[in-house]
Amino acid sequence: MIFENQKTLIAKQQKIYERLHNVEKACDQATLMEQNQSIRECKVLVAKVLRSVGRLTGELQDALQIEIAAALPLVSIDAAIDVEEKLERQEYFESMKDYLVQIKGSIGTVDEVFRRVITDDLAFLFNLDGRKENRGLTQLKLFNQVLYEVFATEGRNKFEKALRKSIELSHNRYHQKKFLLSKK
Repeated sequence: MIFENQKTLIAKQQKIYERLHNVEKACDQATLMEQNQSIRECKVLVAKVLRSVGRLTGELQDALQIEIAAALPLVSIDAAIDVEEKLERQEYFESMKDYLVQIKGSIGTVDEVFRRVITDDLAFLFNLDGRKENRGLTQLKLFNQVLYEVFATEGRNKFEKALRKSIELSHNRYHQKKFLLSKK
């Protein structure tokens, strides 16, 4: 009987040890995730500072790069049409691609670049295919060709899926902003 009670106690101690071990793992993972988040935030801040310093010091010496930096993010249909016309020139096309590659950096996502290319107010007028009284982003050379070339390593399907998600998130931000303004 004592032997059986000892076995029961040992079994319960083993379960407690396993649970404690799992809790310790979860704490370690939470700490790691928190550190990763801090690192990502630092990278974003460093990228912003580098862009600002580059503009201030004239590191963006190319006149087209400065013109592109001033034109983005697109805020109106007229601005988008103007950029589309300029993209017909190969030199402007390449400068735009280079600028978007700089924005993307080494681990940038489609959404991060999308948010710097077009405002939520303008993106609300678009969807990917141009359905339901909206215009199609894929009809714009800026998105269909230039932005795709920046993310060409991901493949067309993955790129379009990420672009569709970016548009959806932009529409959500637009609606949220509109809702918050209506509450005031």
